[in-house]
Amino acid sequence: MTNWVEYMRRVLEIVVVCVGGVWNMKAGYPYQPDEIYREALERVEGSEALRGYKHIIMQDWSEGDEHWEWVKTADEDDIGYWAKCIVRGMGE
Repeated sequence: MTNWVEYMRRVLEIVVVCVGGVWNMKAGYPYQPDEIYREALERVEGSEALRGYKHIIMQDWSEGDEHWEWVKTADEDDIGYWAKCIVRGMGE
């Protein structure tokens, strides 16, 4: 339970402002995607199971490239489950 609380606390600290794409929350300017990001985005947009969670999955998570690598390689069911947990935690 503690891990869940810590995780949700971190999620709730994130403020995302979308202006025609992903916004870099740390620097306050539009994120210039690199190859790993583009590959992760292609996977999400190409997946019927993940496409509906794009707004969650493709946020500028603090894990950076580690997150994009996970999105590129993890099982779709795992990514979908994670995204659903985030949505439930945000009360959407």
